[in-house]
Amino acid sequence: MPGSIDKAPGHEDVPGWSGTAISYQRGETDPPHHHLEVQLLYATRGVMLVETENNRWVIRPQRALWLPPLQIHSYNLLSHTDLRAVYFSCSLIAECTNFTKSDQVHVITATPLVKELIAGLFNENYNRPSQRKMALLLLDYSAKLNH
Repeated sequence: MPGSIDKAPGHEDVPGWSGTAISYQRGETDPPHHHLEVQLLYATRGVMLVETENNRWVIRPQRALWLPPLQIHSYNLLSHTDLRAVYFSCSLIAECTNFTKSDQVHVITATPLVKELIAGLFNENYNRPSQRKMALLLLDYSAKLNH
């Protein structure tokens, strides 16, 4: 089994979630790995192919991909891609009672609200309590957008 990749920042400053912004060049790959927390992958620009053992998804700025904890996955960058990876703790997800598919890989439509909430999580102008509320709203709203 591939090793756990701990690219996720800790939750010390913002309980329940963290995020990473990474820019990739076309042709780069991220080999099979898994994370200890839920991961929401969203490309603000570009296109990526995400693969698990049983499926593959093309992720472009109109879609985000929900990956449950320990889900082995890899990705190939099909173009220059600006990736936002949001990691959610199980305790934060538990606060969102509407999210019934949290243990399944699935696509979430990146509506204008989803895009703005993700952008807000990476915007240093918002304080930590406001960003936590954004994370909860993102989870709640995403529950209604499961495909």
